[in-house]
Amino acid sequence: MTNRYNRIFHPLFIVVDLVGIIFAFWVAYYLKYGKFTFEHHYLTLLVSSLLFYVLLSLFYVLTKVPRTTQEMKLAVKRFLSAQLVFWFILTGFVVFTRFTDISRQFFGTFLFLQFTVLAVWRYGRKSIMQNLRATGYNNRFLSLIGSEVESKKLEQWIASNPELGFVYVNNFPFVQDEGFQDVSWSSVFGSRDTNGLPDHVLISDLCPSNVKKTVVEVAEDNGARVHLIQQVPKVLAQRTKLELFGPFSVESIRSEPLSIKRNRFIKRGFDMVFSLFVLVGFFSWFYVIAGLLIKLTSKGSVLIRQRRPGRNSSEFLCFKFRTMINDPNSEQGEGEITKVNDSRITLIGRLLRITNLDELPQFLNVLIGDMSVVGPRPLPIKEDREVRQVLKRYPLRQFIKPGITGHAAINGYRGSTPDMELMQKRIDLDILYVENWSFWFDLKICCITVWQMLSFRTGAH
Repeated sequence: MTNRYNRIFHPLFIVVDLVGIIFAFWVAYYLKYGKFTFEHHYLTLLVSSLLFYVLLSLFYVLTKVPRTTQEMKLAVKRFLSAQLVFWFILTGFVVFTRFTDISRQFFGTFLFLQFTVLAVWRYGRKSIMQNLRATGYNNRFLSLIGSEVESKKLEQWIASNPELGFVYVNNFPFVQDEGFQDVSWSSVFGSRDTNGLPDHVLISDLCPSNVKKTVVEVAEDNGARVHLIQQVPKVLAQRTKLELFGPFSVESIRSEPLSIKRNRFIKRGFDMVFSLFVLVGFFSWFYVIAGLLIKLTSKGSVLIRQRRPGRNSSEFLCFKFRTMINDPNSEQGEGEITKVNDSRITLIGRLLRITNLDELPQFLNVLIGDMSVVGPRPLPIKEDREVRQVLKRYPLRQFIKPGITGHAAINGYRGSTPDMELMQKRIDLDILYVENWSFWFDLKICCITVWQMLSFRTGAH
């Protein structure tokens, strides 16, 4: 269920892309001038090129390696779009600056070579990941609840496409089996360890309605995306809102606006612009003041890095200003739940908490791509393990990136609490956000958050 490979491969892919750009720049310069020592204005152009590419890579999610044919087509479109923007930005950078000495021949050669190098690398990268997936790494697990014929069809599709990284983990009874309606689906899902739980569950239209209802509830409690198989030909499915999942036309149980590429681009663009604005205009000088006060009032580091669950339950290191006395367990997200008037909170820490300024360093996480400005607030690892066993549909909030602020947070449901009824309300609001995301919804939440910070009404403790 976790996506630990992203923490390794995504940064590696960006680094290799940057090496490819440097190589293309170096070759283009040598072809023009016959030497390798860059002049000052050329070096400035190279550094600017690398910076622009990193920003575009984060915005267009160029590090993702697709699994299906549809995703591959989208990946190609993203790459070509990013290249067009890259060319446009660099051309404007050269034309509207005073770099009149930069050779147009060199510049054209560089743009052509970097495109060629990155395109070839993308093909190689896809082959590498497909081979890894075919040998059992970076997999996604599928289960099907339906007939034996449907099960064999799905199994054959997976066996025919090992490079896509799907694993069939089905040991469920078939609809035609005796006692099918009496199956304990909680026991079936509960018998699996975390690494064997399905990421996707397909439910046949042959299943009785009462079984569908039960399976949906249990599957979502275990963090699976549920899809209902529809008996519609693939040709017709492409003309409707139905999705193609392997050999089947399916309808997803829940709406996920952020599963649409355009919406992800909009949200990622907002995240990058907003986080850069905050980091450059505010965090850059506030860090010095807050860091000095933290150091003067208690021993320990200025920033802490807590392990938190991110999108699809993958863990990441969440940055925060230290607001408590030095406690390694708390800093790792394994400490006791923070309570009202907690004696561990320092004087400056209390002020940072009630204004939400302790979370300001998380804009670094947003820029990196682990978090979003708006989304479900991530719980500490220890609490995450505990509440997911109790709360209904808890894993669904992790279908998207966690946020610095969120729909539940602005409605007073934030921080840790032993009251599971209040926590369930928080989860329900988070899921409501996941299903109803829009750019204007994000803006509204940001505006309310700023007002709550200025009026000291964040509800934090």
